[in-house]
Amino acid sequence: MDYLISFRDRMERARKLITDPELASFFFVTLPEALLIAVIRRFIH
Repeated sequence: MDYLISFRDRMERARKLITDPELASFFFVTLPEALLIAVIRRFIH
C-alpha cells in the first residue's frame, strides 16, 4: 500500500510539472522517411 501511495504522489507531481506551461513545452518531431521505410519493411515481411 505504501508503494501505491508513493506512486500516486509521484504521478501527481509529474502531472503538475508537464501541464505547467511555465515549466514544460512539447514539440512533435516526425521522421517521415524512417516511418515510410518501417512501413515498407512490415509489408515485405
